[in-house]
Order: sequence, then structure tokens, then C-alpha cells
Amino acid sequence: MIKADFTAELHCEGAGQVVVADASWYEPTMRLDDQGWLCAENDREDHQLTSGQFLRIKFDFEYLRMERGSAGERAIYNIKCNNRWNYAGARLERNGRGWLGLYGTGWTGRVTDAVTNLPLHLAGFGDYWKIDTLRDWNGNVESADSIPFYLRDKHGHRVARAKSKDASVDLSLNRARFLNSGETPGEIVKFYLKNIQLAS
Repeated sequence: MIKADFTAELHCEGAGQVVVADASWYEPTMRLDDQGWLCAENDREDHQLTSGQFLRIKFDFEYLRMERGSAGERAIYNIKCNNRWNYAGARLERNGRGWLGLYGTGWTGRVTDAVTNLPLHLAGFGDYWKIDTLRDWNGNVESADSIPFYLRDKHGHRVARAKSKDASVDLSLNRARFLNSGETPGEIVKFYLKNIQLAS
């Protein structure tokens, strides 16, 4: 994949753009500082909530390195939210049960990040993400948006659209699907990058 920093939208094959759920009353952990759970745009209809509670977002991909393994090469990135005041600069991470969210938001998260001013991946904390392309690519950025890929967390789990079966981690009243990279059963997602812009 792209061996440079860039900004792009994430799109799930057959389910639309990745969006952030912006209503705190159905968060997985019910804590104030980790709002921003991610789902596919088409999954938001299951909530029967207004579209204003779901925000389209872009992500900043900070290229770290390439990883070579038995499955081939994977590009490794730190991923942060690019837009929207509530989530600007928030890190894409997973909670202990694998649910994907935007972290470092809210008053507490921003102050903590500003005070520590330490890239979490350098300290061995935080999540980094692996792009596992599903077909060969010629390296031309103009054609990168046609390359399907799996997004894997640092533990190797592929991101899936999943429903919570655990009432203590109820992501919504209607059991809609959210993005998960853990042991929760779900539909593994093929992703695409759209509206790619290389960092200047």
C-alpha cells in the first residue's frame, strides 16, 4: 500500500463509508471520554436515529513501516481522525473487547494527550493498524482506491462488522453492527480507500 502519509476516507465493501456514531447514550463502555464508536454508513439505519448522530469522517494515515511475513507484505500505520472538532486528531483504537472507536476526544482525552505529548506507539501502547492488500498493486496512488484490503489491528485481528451479544457491552438498543477487531463473531470487512490525498 502507500508508503507515505496520506488522508483518505475508509469505505466498507457493500456497506458504505465508515462513520462515527455521535450519541453517547449507546456507547459500549458508557464512559464520557471514549465517544466515537465506528460503524459502516449502511449499518446506521438499524439505529433508527437521525443522520446527524452519525458523522462522515476522514482519516490521517501516518506511515510507519512495512512488515514482511508468511502472508506477504503489509503496510503499518497510525490512524487518526482528520476532521470534525469533536474527533479531530483522535486516534483509531480498539477497546478491550475489540470495538473500534476514536480515542483522545473530549476534555480529559485532549488534556491527557497534550500533557503527555508522547506518541503511544513509540511507548509500546496504543494501536497501530496493518493494511493487508488483497491483490497486487502497481504503486500508483491514482489507482490505490481500487485495491481491496483487510484492516488488521496490531494483534492481527481483521476488522469485522459485528453485533454485540453481551448485554454489558450493548452498542445500541437495536443490536446494530459496529466495527470490531477481536474475538466477537462478525462479517470480515473488505475496505477501500477513497478521496486519497498525499500529505504535503
